[in-house]
Amino acid sequence: MPTSSNLRYDANLEIEAWSNRILQIAIDRADSDLYSAIDAAQLVPSWTAAYGSAQARIDEWNYLLQPPPEPPRYVEPAAPVAQPSRPAPPEPEAIRPLPPPLPPSTEDDASTVLDGGGGAPVPGAEGF
Repeated sequence: MPTSSNLRYDANLEIEAWSNRILQIAIDRADSDLYSAIDAAQLVPSWTAAYGSAQARIDEWNYLLQPPPEPPRYVEPAAPVAQPSRPAPPEPEAIRPLPPPLPPSTEDDASTVLDGGGGAPVPGAEGF
């Protein structure tokens, strides 16, 4: 209908009344079926005064249809596990002093080692 028509004013009044009636139908349906209530509320034209209320109801009903978040589960802490006792580490051994150094060797000492202590040179050991 053209906006310049004399009937336009009457049509707008009827559309507003019709929109309010649709919103009321949606509200009545919400008592038993939120999905049907949402479907009805979505029929309210966006240029009407009832549109804001219809959208607020749709948001509310959609919120109600969402499953609640799962509450965090409390997990009982595990009982402490007894650790087997470890044997104490062994005591460090006492540090023994080194034996005194050997006196410097002489040629006589070398022959004793080479010939087994008898003084005779061992064959093949010449030059050592």
